[in-house]
Amino acid sequence: MAERRGMNAYVSNAAIQYYDEIIQSFSPREVATLINKAVDRKSTLGRRVASGGSCRRNFRDVLGLIDIASIPNSVKADYDRFIQ
Repeated sequence: MAERRGMNAYVSNAAIQYYDEIIQSFSPREVATLINKAVDRKSTLGRRVASGGSCRRNFRDVLGLIDIASIPNSVKADYDRFIQ
């Protein structure tokens, strides 16, 4: 099992490429939902990303899979902050 970047704790190595493909095919609405959840410290994802360390770094890796043209203007500033 390999640590999965910023999402559930673990998935098998064989599944990672499929998760990556799913993330790469996110619609702008799905991208906005993901980023909004990461900003919301009341959500599990938001708390994990806010705690820093490997969760934040792994989340940044996940965001790197998303086509920049798919990022809605409404979450672009938050996206840029996470990518830094």
